[in-house]
Amino acid sequence: MRARRCRVRVVIEPNPEAGAAFAARWVAGELRRRRESVLALAAGATMVPVYAAIAKEHAQRALPFDRCRVFDVDEYVGLAPGDPRSFRYFVRSNLCAPVGIAEAAHDAPDGLATDLEAECARF
Repeated sequence: MRARRCRVRVVIEPNPEAGAAFAARWVAGELRRRRESVLALAAGATMVPVYAAIAKEHAQRALPFDRCRVFDVDEYVGLAPGDPRSFRYFVRSNLCAPVGIAEAAHDAPDGLATDLEAECARF
């Protein structure tokens, strides 16, 4: 298999709101270019304004999330997906539900897996 080259673009904005707005515009542009986009999502306070800006952009411009897939980048061991402390719950509540990403299009590590190595391999 041939390795794909990836480029990283660093964008510095003057404040968190401007950074969140830039991220929302970037996601919107990617979804318009590639309807079957795949997003890797983080949880935590830093992401709250980003996900809010994406949801706002979606509310204003009806972004095409219908064929988008999302993956959470991490999860706490021992927490069920519906636990309000889990990363899956956070991402679902703050982004997936507000923009209409189907539950089936949202994958995350299973924090309740009995074999964590096998779960990591699956994920």
